[in-house]
Amino acid sequence: MDNSVKALYIAAGVLLGVMILSVWLYIFRQGASLGQFYEADRNTERIQAFNSQFEKYDISTIQRNGSYGYSFEEKGNTASDVITCANLVYNINRKNDFDEKNCVDLTVKIGASQQYHVYSAKSQPKEFFLINMSKSFTISRPSFSTSNTSECKSFNEFLQEYNKVKIVNINVPSPHQNLSTSAETIYKYYFDVDKDESGTPGEGIQYSEITGKVNKIVFTLNETEEFDSLGNGNWTENI
Repeated sequence: MDNSVKALYIAAGVLLGVMILSVWLYIFRQGASLGQFYEADRNTERIQAFNSQFEKYDISTIQRNGSYGYSFEEKGNTASDVITCANLVYNINRKNDFDEKNCVDLTVKIGASQQYHVYSAKSQPKEFFLINMSKSFTISRPSFSTSNTSECKSFNEFLQEYNKVKIVNINVPSPHQNLSTSAETIYKYYFDVDKDESGTPGEGIQYSEITGKVNKIVFTLNETEEFDSLGNGNWTENI
């Protein structure tokens, strides 16, 4: 009889131990799953924060020029915006030691035959664009001569050339006043992020299939119509 009771106690103890172990494993797995979900959410947030640095440039200039005067529905990026983005790209690439997987390339399309680049390559000079240089050629070159104007263009030179601006009053007759404001700052050049090098719309920002992060941004020069004739007709130059 005593042996039977002891056997029951032992069996009950084993069963209780198995139940406690099962509950502990369940809690552990749930905790691990929550940790994985949390880390996944944090990773998504980090990717979104990274991409937002570039997606804010994803705008396209829309200008109007009609019988009621001249106005903008939307203005693109200025030359200063392009330089801010170019510095961001260079610093990200340098921070990641120009690792191909975690870097960004930047292209500025000036015309059909002129392009400026900031590449994820150690040979990329700081505060300079490379002119019409393919990435493969850039990676193979140990350095570039920043004094060679056929190879490089400094950010400062870029600003001097493409940061032309005027402040004007635009006389817009009723009922179109909502299309413009007086004393408006007008840049001669805007840089749109609305197409890639082949002119395909909507691909000015491209994303890595591996990381989900932005890995390329393309700016396209857009010249403001009639900028040089400010002060004529419906335009009155303010300064």
